[in-house]
Amino acid sequence: MDAGGEAEFWEIASGLDGEEARTRALDYLAADRPSFADLLRRRVPGEVVSVFMVDGESVRGRILEVGTDVLRVGEVGDTTGTARRRVLRCHDVRLDAVVRIVREVGE
Repeated sequence: MDAGGEAEFWEIASGLDGEEARTRALDYLAADRPSFADLLRRRVPGEVVSVFMVDGESVRGRILEVGTDVLRVGEVGDTTGTARRRVLRCHDVRLDAVVRIVREVGE
C-alpha cells in the first residue's frame, strides 16, 4: 500500500469503531491485493520451477504460460544445461490446485 493509500485508509478507519472498522479495513486491503495468477505472470517466461499440488504430485519444468485459471508447465529433464531447453511433456495445472511454486536453484 502506498503512502497516499495508507493515509486514506486511516482517514476512513478513524470514523469507524469495532466490527464495522474491521470489515471495512479487510475489504480495503483485499481490493489492493494482486491475485495468484497476477503474481505468476510477473515471473520470467521460461523460468524453471517445481510446482507442488494439493494431491501431493509435483512437476518440474519451465513456465510456458499463465492463464486465468490454468498454469502451463513444460516438464524438463534437467534444470541446467541443454537438457533444460527440451520440453518432455506439457502439463496444464489448475491454479486452485497449486500449493507451492519453488524456483529451481540450478538457475
